[in-house]
Amino acid sequence: SSTKNAAGFVFPTDYWDESAGDPVTWNGFFLKNIKVTVPKDLSFNGDGNAVIVNNLLIDDYGLTGNFMMSFHEGKSATSDQKENPGLDFSVDTIGVSIWQNELSDGMISGKAQVPFLKEINSDKPVELGFRGSFGYSDKFYYNINARIEDNATFGVPFTDKAHVNISKGSYLDIGDKKGGDGFEASLCMNGSLNVDSDFQLKGVKFEGLKFSTSSPHVGIDYFGLDGKVGFSFAGFGISLNELGLNTNVTNDKYPDAKDLLDLRIGAQLSLAQEGSWGISVGGGFDIFS
Repeated sequence: SSTKNAAGFVFPTDYWDESAGDPVTWNGFFLKNIKVTVPKDLSFNGDGNAVIVNNLLIDDYGLTGNFMMSFHEGKSATSDQKENPGLDFSVDTIGVSIWQNELSDGMISGKAQVPFLKEINSDKPVELGFRGSFGYSDKFYYNINARIEDNATFGVPFTDKAHVNISKGSYLDIGDKKGGDGFEASLCMNGSLNVDSDFQLKGVKFEGLKFSTSSPHVGIDYFGLDGKVGFSFAGFGISLNELGLNTNVTNDKYPDAKDLLDLRIGAQLSLAQEGSWGISVGGGFDIFS
């Protein structure tokens, strides 16, 4: 292209060295995209997988481009159970990016079953969807995200009276901050806790419950009763109808409000009850931080 580049040709950001001359005088090989079906004999599962190449450049700078291998749904590249008896996993996509002859970043996604993570009264391991990425930006960095594919119910250690429901999409995130700025791990869960006892704790709902190695180490979007909790004492009934804890909303006046919590409590006391009549008193309050 001694006079102009081909229609639709665009350099990647920060690719061209302006001191090398006018970009329109670039010479080399460019391939916008191509999809190649791999022969069955070379595939992982006996079916034709696909290799996809995007924005491939070959010139004086070297090789630059994005390479990805995808697998047919339901026929991912699966581990050999004989070689990996403790872990069953499958890969959906593998991708790498090359920047001027150097590996810049990559990714992998798929599903895995963890043997020690099982639901109550079930021998089948819980299935996790995972996505991993790595790259180099002054320093090497990586990240792995694993999430629950379906709602799951787990027992609480040291008791058979309680169980925890974890909602689909709850995840564990492990890796470096971009640029290799230190290790970081966080666990984020949505779900509820239920206790089967005389205390009548029907359920405690939580959303965005997060534990992290970085500050703040514990955070929550919402925590509250799913129903009510109560007990009887000397003929009197005491119940807690509302218990809510949620993250404050930020605004211009209080920019740090996201680190604070609001609390709401509502309770009721039954003074007397016989047949179809009864006397009770109730009350509640809110605390806004």
